[in-house]
Amino acid sequence: MRPSLLCCLLLYFYPSLLAGPVVSLCPKGCCCPHPGALVLCESLGLHTLPRSVPLSTAVLSVARNRLCNVDNVFQPYSGLQELSLSHNQLVRFPRGLPSSLETLQLQENQITYITAGSLRQLGNLTRLDLEDNRIRAIQPGALQGLLMLTVLLVLKNILLRNLRVAPLPQVQGDISTQS
Repeated sequence: MRPSLLCCLLLYFYPSLLAGPVVSLCPKGCCCPHPGALVLCESLGLHTLPRSVPLSTAVLSVARNRLCNVDNVFQPYSGLQELSLSHNQLVRFPRGLPSSLETLQLQENQITYITAGSLRQLGNLTRLDLEDNRIRAIQPGALQGLLMLTVLLVLKNILLRNLRVAPLPQVQGDISTQS
């Protein structure tokens, strides 16, 4: 069989050969039980998000790493529904999070305040975990646009005792200011 005919037949029966090398949907060192949908990059000592996390990821955990600043890192992940940034070194609430988020876990960081604009784009949030940070203040109106929020956890923070939180009848959870 002529080489050109063999190449044509191979490409006809195996068109994936045109796509180039097969690229893993799971970043090195991470665990991906459902590649492209569920990505777990936990306890890897990461300072930044791995570049190879698929943009189609729906659930992402980068918990127990050394992340300090993730501003605008997750903006391209328009389908991201659950994000765990717990047990990192974040000192402020991340900016530029995708509006698709439903669950956001930020417990055990070093966040000190929540501004009124921090949560503005997160109207789909149903669960927000801010436990065990260093939060001293939540600005008035910061939670106002969170109409879907049902669970808010803020225990073990340094919130001022006279904190006033607007009534959120749909919220179940502990919003006490115990430190």
